[in-house]
Amino acid sequence: MSRRPFALFCIAVAAVSAGGCRRHQTPAPAASAKPAKHVEDKASLGPPLETAEVAAQKIFERTASTGMVVAIVRDGDVWVKGYGRTGPGSNDTPDGDSLIRLCSLTKILATDLLAKLVEEKKVALDDPLQKYAPANATVPTMTAHGPALRPMTLEDLATHTAGLPREIAYPPQGMAHFTFPDHDFRWQWLPQARLKTSPGYAAHYSNIGFDLLSDAMSAATGESYAKLFQERTAGPLGMDDTTLMPTEEQCSRLMGGAREPQECVDTQAAQGSGGMYSTANDMVKFLKYLLKLPGVPQHQNGLSTEMYLDPANLKWM
Repeated sequence: MSRRPFALFCIAVAAVSAGGCRRHQTPAPAASAKPAKHVEDKASLGPPLETAEVAAQKIFERTASTGMVVAIVRDGDVWVKGYGRTGPGSNDTPDGDSLIRLCSLTKILATDLLAKLVEEKKVALDDPLQKYAPANATVPTMTAHGPALRPMTLEDLATHTAGLPREIAYPPQGMAHFTFPDHDFRWQWLPQARLKTSPGYAAHYSNIGFDLLSDAMSAATGESYAKLFQERTAGPLGMDDTTLMPTEEQCSRLMGGAREPQECVDTQAAQGSGGMYSTANDMVKFLKYLLKLPGVPQHQNGLSTEMYLDPANLKWM
C-alpha cells in the first residue's frame, strides 16, 4: 500500500458564537479529479475527495461560522468548496477566489521565505537578531532571572524559542486588524524588554517574534518584506491574491464575520505573524508547492522540512 502526498487547508470566518482570527487571546468543487491510471493506487489514498463534503459540512455547522472555504490537495487532485455566506447580510456563497485573512498561517509563509534566504546565503539561521537591528536598537540579553545564556538568533525567532512574549501591547482603540504594533513601535519596545527565558531554552508562542524575524529578513536584503515574498514565493507560484496590500478589487472579495473586523487595509505591520491575505485557490498552489507535485514551477527546498529542535530538550510555557 503506497503513501501519497496529502494536504488540507480550511479557514472559517467566525459568526457570533465563534471567536474568529484574533491576535489577543462558487460552492461547487473548483476542480475535478484526474483520471486514475491505477485503480489500486487511487484506492490506497482513501475515499473519493468529494466525500470530504460531509465532514466539511459538519465542521461548518459545529463552528457556527458565517462562512468557510475548504481546499484539499491529494496526489495532484484538488477539491475546493465554500459554505455559508461571504459575510453578515450577504447572500453570496464563498468560493476559491474569496479573500481570507490567513492569520497565523502567515508564519508558514515566513519560515518558508527564511529557508530560501538561507539557501541563497543572504542570512544564516544562527545569525543573531542584533546583526539586523536598526541603528541604536539593542536586542535584550537579560531575562527575568538574569543574563541570557546566548544571543537571540533567527532560528530562535522562527521556532518560538526566543524568550519573547506572545504580544507586546494591546492596539489602540479603533485600529484595524493586524496594523499594530508596527516596525517602529516594536523596535522601540524591544531594547527595554526582559526575556522570559534564555533563547533556545523554552517554547513560547510569539507573534512579535515573527514580525521581528520578517524585519530581519528585510534588513538583510535591503528589500521590503512584501517585495521579498512577491519575488520568491507569490510571483513564481502565481499566487496573485496572496498579499499584505490588497487592491480595491481584492478587498471587494474579502470574507467577514459577525465578530471579525472587515476592514481591508495594508497589514505590513504584521507581515511575518498574521497579516497575509489569500484565497483557497492560492493556497492550493502553495500546497502543491509544499508537496512537490509535478508541474509546479517551484518546489520547496529541503531546509524547510528539516528538524531543528528536539522537543524533549525544551521547556514548554
